[in-house]
Amino acid sequence: MQRAMAYILKIYKKQSFSKAASELFITQPALSAIVKKEEQDYGVTLFNRSVKPIVPTEAGLKYIQTALKIERLETALRRELRSLSNTITIGSAAFFCANVLPPLIQQFLKETKNSCKVEVLEGNASELVTLLQNGDANFIITVDHNYGKGFQHGFLKKETVVLAVPEQFADSPELRSKALPAAAVAGTAADLSQYEAISLTAFQNKPFILLSKGNDLYTRAHKLLRNAGVRPSKIIYMDQLQSAFLAANTGNGITFVRSELMNLFENPSHLLFYKIDDPLAVRDVNIVYYGTRELSPTEEKFLAFCESYFA
Repeated sequence: MQRAMAYILKIYKKQSFSKAASELFITQPALSAIVKKEEQDYGVTLFNRSVKPIVPTEAGLKYIQTALKIERLETALRRELRSLSNTITIGSAAFFCANVLPPLIQQFLKETKNSCKVEVLEGNASELVTLLQNGDANFIITVDHNYGKGFQHGFLKKETVVLAVPEQFADSPELRSKALPAAAVAGTAADLSQYEAISLTAFQNKPFILLSKGNDLYTRAHKLLRNAGVRPSKIIYMDQLQSAFLAANTGNGITFVRSELMNLFENPSHLLFYKIDDPLAVRDVNIVYYGTRELSPTEEKFLAFCESYFA
């Protein structure tokens, strides 16, 4: 798809020149100039700029319909060509890319005798879904469930979200006594079943550190707090889970972390960890792929390997 058409399609999807320009990393005047040039070439006006949100004109709607068809064709072509390639592209969150995928890929290549190539793309939950929808990844490993139509997923494992609390915010002997033993924190949901869960109400009016919008833990954390009726005294947002964890360890606030993160740190001395009394604290990790076409032999091998690797 030519650049001008892709940019105009972005404007249509965002219903805003400014929002589209921000996502395209260009200035709004530059984007407006590109649209104006396209309008001059076709001799029509593509958008009604006098209303908000902006809407396409009749001519603009015909242009957009064609652009959407081209986008679908290009996405389908990209998927088909990827299926013919001996390269597997897998997307996942930063934690998985840095700590889980390297040994998984190494073992997969060993078992397949390096007969294929594996590439890794990093992103948050919403970015990963876009990679899959656009045909830029064969698979994504994610805890997000908003895959869109035409996608299938394979279950890999269950993952526990625990609460990481700076010592000064666990302000009663009873609360301190309910903290998880350090050795148990990195365990599975089954490993933690023997320990008592606590209600988040114990941390009413305390500061929290949450992941920014686009991450599963942004939505999940807000739901967990809402379910418990907890209102933090303030909320700090961060893009990366490990950054939120380190900020909590220096006493800046309470945060939600995947229990596996504890495998990277030697018993943080200033944090206490708690099992959370809410079903949302346990989430599924899935491998997701486009399911309306037949998988290539390489894709089938990789999918089967991942499912057995986490079994």
